[in-house]
Amino acid sequence: MYEHRSGVYHYRVSQAFHLTADTLTVTLSVTNQGAETLPFGTGWHPYFPLSPQTRIQAQASGYWLEREQWLAGEFCEQLPQELDFNQPAPLPRQWVNNGFAGWNGQARIEQPQEGYAIIMETTPPAPCYFIFVSDPAFDKGYAFDFFCLEPMSHAPDDHHRPEGGDLIALAPGESTTSEMSLRVEWL
Repeated sequence: MYEHRSGVYHYRVSQAFHLTADTLTVTLSVTNQGAETLPFGTGWHPYFPLSPQTRIQAQASGYWLEREQWLAGEFCEQLPQELDFNQPAPLPRQWVNNGFAGWNGQARIEQPQEGYAIIMETTPPAPCYFIFVSDPAFDKGYAFDFFCLEPMSHAPDDHHRPEGGDLIALAPGESTTSEMSLRVEWL
């Protein structure tokens, strides 16, 4: 459990892990401990191995360009080929730091060279995800050997959007809970 108190935000977060033979389930809960109703969201930053054979599939209807200071910028409905993961596709071997909208909360990460795939599922279905691939020009030790596929309950930078986008308004004492499962499927 973690408790945060800064400015108007005072909240408690807990994360629970449940492991079975083929699935890791992570449950994340946040409770507004503050004196006023405020917007909240949930998300994770799971990292996965990356090789030239890695393929990911995750539905999207558009994405956010990256702007200065690595923040989400303009939204584009047209996915460029190298960022279209509606069908299994490799990740680009270059910097990627983009949020994607129109997600159904399910993704597939294929690692054929290792003989498995990871099936990610979020409950409730997360509407957005973020993909991060570093680059040796930015991170001198990076060897295109890992990436991050980040489920999000809200769009990037929703705290600065009118009416809070997909963030959930929690009154004092109210909570929200999200769940992510990562299931191994042998190929």
